[in-house]
Amino acid sequence: MIVGTVFNSLQTGLFFFADNLAVVQSAIAWTTGSLTGTDWEQVRMVLPWSVVSIGLAIAGARQCNVMLLGEQTAKSLGMSIEKVRFALSGVAVLAAAASIAVAGIVGFVGLIVPHMVRNLVGSDYKKVIVGCLFVGPALMVGADAGARLGMGVLTGSDGQIPVGIVTGLVGGPYFLYLMRKKEAMGEI
Repeated sequence: MIVGTVFNSLQTGLFFFADNLAVVQSAIAWTTGSLTGTDWEQVRMVLPWSVVSIGLAIAGARQCNVMLLGEQTAKSLGMSIEKVRFALSGVAVLAAAASIAVAGIVGFVGLIVPHMVRNLVGSDYKKVIVGCLFVGPALMVGADAGARLGMGVLTGSDGQIPVGIVTGLVGGPYFLYLMRKKEAMGEI
């Protein structure tokens, strides 16, 4: 959190040195995440990487399920925890890079969707991954619709607020709800 806050402050500070307001607006839209201007060419560009990362994630679901049993149990079953974590982290980075290349940094989608899906389908990672394939896009479509309609309702203009603002407004309260729920159960 501290490192993220420091770099966010530095990034925001750089906006003051930009001479062109359009460049600043474009940078803000990208850092908050936006689907404005996204077309089928960008989807075709990112699709192979997305398919590969989904396939690798489903292939790694069994290892994730074993790791749910705890590190000691996983090690006693012969799993190299460090190698599995490194490989699955690489898959996560690949998936995140593919989506960020198209839409920018859309906050909270990758964080809240798995929690929502886990509450619906349980803790089996194969089910969670498949559920995320449906809930994630549904959340993005809903957030995009809210972003497109929100500016018209708030200001009466045709503009669109970045979709990352909408996901942040949904994700923040949802995480507070999860924290309260865990705290009530004594897990924090």
